[in-house]
Amino acid sequence: MKSDFFAGAQPVRIAIVNLMPKAEVYEQNLVRAFVKTGCETEFIFVKLKTHVYKSSSNEHLNASYVSFDEVIHGSARRPDALLVTGAPVELLPFEDVHYWDELASIIAFGRQHFRATLGLCWGALAIAKTLGVDKTTYSKKVFGIYTQHAIDRAHPVGRSLPGTFMCPHSRFAGLDRTQLDARAREGKLVVVAQSDDGEPTPVATRDGSTLMHLGHPEYDSERIAFEWQRDAALGRSDVPFPRGYDPESRTPAFDWRDDSDVFFRAWLASLTSGR
Repeated sequence: MKSDFFAGAQPVRIAIVNLMPKAEVYEQNLVRAFVKTGCETEFIFVKLKTHVYKSSSNEHLNASYVSFDEVIHGSARRPDALLVTGAPVELLPFEDVHYWDELASIIAFGRQHFRATLGLCWGALAIAKTLGVDKTTYSKKVFGIYTQHAIDRAHPVGRSLPGTFMCPHSRFAGLDRTQLDARAREGKLVVVAQSDDGEPTPVATRDGSTLMHLGHPEYDSERIAFEWQRDAALGRSDVPFPRGYDPESRTPAFDWRDDSDVFFRAWLASLTSGR
């Protein structure tokens, strides 16, 4: 059922550049997160021309994904927003990611012509790179459920988040803090929230239109368990047991469910306001 908050609004159109392994499986996670908000949402999944989707179903991609050129020229109404997902390439320099130039041009177009841009995990790092903030890589994976604190109540998402909230993280990199602080002093970026460890995320542009979330608020408990089991089976010494979460429990907790709903609902509300 559509929430009264969004009643009467046009469906929010989101162009999603899905770079996650097994794209057809991950997209279900993402769609579920948005459907739960009660906002009528239209998804356009984008396939990059320069990316080889080795683990994903080509049949599904060909049937359900379109090029960004088709997004721009195939409809009279452009998307309201661009969303860039995570990708398992945190340890590579951006310039060594073979689809980097194409993705960077899509991000630039989206920021100029759409109402909002959202990056999740590596997608957030990629957007930050286009804004002058590089990434810092880690020797151990940031993995598990982290407690975060909202610190900027001026941003529409920061205003809606609880003072303390929980979010899954699964990454080998974060934002270069020196460069981020410099962009913040220049008035270009603001830190919306930060973790108990002091790591900033989400981060936003001063006008609020671009949001970079290093976490995975769209993840459900099964996804964290899957990633742990996958990495444990590979014997990876750089992946610690997930923080604040027991993937080996028969009924693993989904403690961040409500906070995830708030995040996506607030982001969509910021798109529909004034439309």
